[in-house]
Amino acid sequence: MFIKALFKIQGSDLEHPITIRDISSSGMKASTCNAPFVGGKVEVELRNIGTVPATVVWVENGKMGLQFARIIDPSQTKMEITGTYSKSAAQFVLNLRHL
Repeated sequence: MFIKALFKIQGSDLEHPITIRDISSSGMKASTCNAPFVGGKVEVELRNIGTVPATVVWVENGKMGLQFARIIDPSQTKMEITGTYSKSAAQFVLNLRHL
């Protein structure tokens, strides 16, 4: 799972991008270039959930672990992909041959 999100240190308006690697109802593992210190208080903006306060519980090699201040439903953060494709694989290959 790789979900893009934003976080900011509580009390700051500066947002930092993160990539969520794993998420549960009580916390998550994410990678970022701007990991705060262990014990730091942050706010994570999660798709379909909103802002969730959290505490940094570990930081290592550009990754961090967060413990949420409240329980969430992690299934809400996942984007559901639905729909159909109009062209078959055979039509796609034929179109490539004409390029």
